[in-house]
Amino acid sequence: ALTDVGVLAAHCAIYSRPLPEMVAARDAAMADLLLARLPTDTAAVVWAHDAHVGAGQLMGAPAMGQHLRRHLGPAYVAVGVGFGEGGFQAHRHQPDGRGPMTGFVLGPPPAELIEAELNTAPHDAFLLDLRALPAAARAPFEAPRPRRSLGATYDPSWEHSAPPVPLAGSFDVVVHLKKVERAHPLGR
Repeated sequence: ALTDVGVLAAHCAIYSRPLPEMVAARDAAMADLLLARLPTDTAAVVWAHDAHVGAGQLMGAPAMGQHLRRHLGPAYVAVGVGFGEGGFQAHRHQPDGRGPMTGFVLGPPPAELIEAELNTAPHDAFLLDLRALPAAARAPFEAPRPRRSLGATYDPSWEHSAPPVPLAGSFDVVVHLKKVERAHPLGR
């Protein structure tokens, strides 16, 4: 059985590794922890960065979602969430670690990003079930395309450095919002 002390010990062991090994071990451990804590035949929603939720690769290793898909099969539904433009909050990336939590505002997505194509839809917000699309409509989502990768930390220079990802290879469902506003911490 996993205990809080065991999880803490695993966390320390994982984060002491070089980055590629750390990412691989972290996502495997995230999936193992979820599977160990979920009773059989339980439905659950896991909220995490799309890079972890997706059923593809993360820095050359299986993402948490890929581990969960391998264990749960089609019962695991990976949902990716993205937006076209607007504000969000994250820690400002600094070479020596996380900077302060701050607000960022992004304009319309550059044409090479998948968000630019999703933004051409006639709806301000939509859910796209990639599993239900006919082959011809699904094809553009099977080609690797760069997409925004917004997480706990952010650096504006990352806008043009996202690795190409086949959206349909990582997610079953995509939620896209054309415009978003930043969340504001309570009491501020």
